Amino acid sequence: MAGGRPLLFKTVEELQVKIDAFLGYIKETGRPMTLERLAIYLECDTVTIANYWEKEEFFQTVKQIRDIIYAEKVERLNDRETFCAGQVFDLKNNGRHFTNKPYSWRDNPVDDTKEDKPNVNTDTAPIEDVIADIDNRLG
Repeated sequence: MAGGRPLLFKTVEELQVKIDAFLGYIKETGRPMTLERLAIYLECDTVTIANYWEKEEFFQTVKQIRDIIYAEKVERLNDRETFCAGQVFDLKNNGRHFTNKPYSWRDNPVDDTKEDKPNVNTDTAPIEDVIADIDNRLG
């Protein structure tokens, strides 16, 4: 006999009704859409949502709301009124519940020790010489 708590949502349809209500709540209030806010609205936690992700019958429903929330976060990055550095931090560090890794956003380390730096002028030539060099390369 399998152990654990009984399911909070017995059917995909029951979960979908709650997700649709959540989307209505977000639209009505203008609050940011996050997995954490979804969990609060569903009266559970993000781990519970991730557990539903693991259940074959619920996977597509949970994946869809996760993708909607992710798209909302990315869109807010491009909006001058809603952008903030916290969103970048969130995209780099959260989302682990569903894939055991963040949303795949990360800082790319820059290796300044490479010898093969194309298009990088490391000498101290006068700006006129640099411009002439660029003009020569462009034809």
